[in-house]
Amino acid sequence: MEEFKLGQYVLCRDANDENWRPHIFCKHLDSDEETYLVVGGMAYSQCIPLEGNEELIGTAGGPAREEPKPAHYEFLEPVEVLVEDGSLRQWKPAIYLDGETSGSNPHLVVVVDDKRILWCKDKEVCRAVPSI
Repeated sequence: MEEFKLGQYVLCRDANDENWRPHIFCKHLDSDEETYLVVGGMAYSQCIPLEGNEELIGTAGGPAREEPKPAHYEFLEPVEVLVEDGSLRQWKPAIYLDGETSGSNPHLVVVVDDKRILWCKDKEVCRAVPSI
């Protein structure tokens, strides 16, 4: 997912067959579908920088959003998991236990620091990155 700055000019749409519309980026939302909030309160699922894509204004062409492919992790593979602690969301080390091919929470992990077992969504699990 691309990172945008507050006030950056962007093009947004919700589906690949919709026209790109210019907006001013406000913030990224923690939502599964409409993730980009723009000035005026609208939220969109696809967002690209306006700069370099000016010819796409008002057209349905251009880059389509890539649908995330479900990740495959091995049993006992070190991973990182996005965990909510009160109002704080942070990535924590975990060990991968099991996965399902369907369902809203397809990954079963154990969080290392407090030994919690959690079911997690695809976007809440990633491969562990070794410390430098």
